[in-house]
Amino acid sequence: MQMRMIGLPWWARWICTSLLMALVMGPLLSIVPDWDFSPVWAWSILGVCVVIAAVSVAYQEKAHRAYSVVLDSVGDSHRSDVVKALWRRQIPADPVVLNAGIQLGDTLSKLRKDSSSSLASPVMWIGIALLQIYVTHNVRSAVGWTLWAFLLVPYFLSEWYVGHRQERHIALLRAAATGQTTDIGPVLGKRDRLWLAVMALGLVACAVGLAVTYEREWPRRDCDKTLDAIVAVHERNQLTNGRLMVQGGPSLADYQEWSDQLQREAAKMTTSDVAPRIRHIADLSVQVTNVVRSAYAAAPTSSAAQAADRDASYQKLIGQMLDEVKATNTFCRGG
Repeated sequence: MQMRMIGLPWWARWICTSLLMALVMGPLLSIVPDWDFSPVWAWSILGVCVVIAAVSVAYQEKAHRAYSVVLDSVGDSHRSDVVKALWRRQIPADPVVLNAGIQLGDTLSKLRKDSSSSLASPVMWIGIALLQIYVTHNVRSAVGWTLWAFLLVPYFLSEWYVGHRQERHIALLRAAATGQTTDIGPVLGKRDRLWLAVMALGLVACAVGLAVTYEREWPRRDCDKTLDAIVAVHERNQLTNGRLMVQGGPSLADYQEWSDQLQREAAKMTTSDVAPRIRHIADLSVQVTNVVRSAYAAAPTSSAAQAADRDASYQKLIGQMLDEVKATNTFCRGG
């Protein structure tokens, strides 16, 4: 893309590079935990893309000027012929156009040497994506890195292909200028084929990693939301201690607030593996609150047998809640 736009004015290269960067950076937004698609986030990311694009355009300015100098030296009558000689792979008969085409090619060759137009670059970025996919075990992150790899690789391949094709054509232009024949060799060398094979395997590995991560982690996507519910059961043990019920224990309002909290946490769940368990915990908390309510209402007149029955019901409900918490923890930890 840098080479194709090198003849454009700076503002056109800036706009195009900014849009291209926004497209490539888009998938990486999915790995940001607090990304909420708000205007502030969107403008921040766009601002970063614009700034990086400006730096890239400034870096290319020397090559752009050299490119323009070559075209200006041949005048308007030959400008289009020089461009065709380089970009459309034509062998011009006019020596002036031929020499200008070679100079233009040399200018772009210097730009390619200073930029990431080799096949090693996409392989490196694929390696980074693979590392993130297989280490994080997070579906959202895996989707972002996989999409990023599949968007970035075509960009790098396009840069490499244009440069590779032009280098071969420039060799033909030089041979034509000297009146000699030249053997430009095979289209792809052994090293190129090796890099392309590694790249293809890397993309396949990214796709496989995404599929494996999805299969393993997607049913557990609600597990991060269960923490507050589990903490509400475990750490508020004064509410789950039947011996503190009524006499010297938490008030009925405390139990009601606790049950309401669990109901809110249960409403956040969506998966078929986690949601039923958290909802069951919330439903059990309602039953516990009802037992406490009846205990408060009957406390002055209840017999020892009635109190024992309520305590047994209370302990049974609490036991069921703790069993559900244990089952949820076991599932979310991959047990």
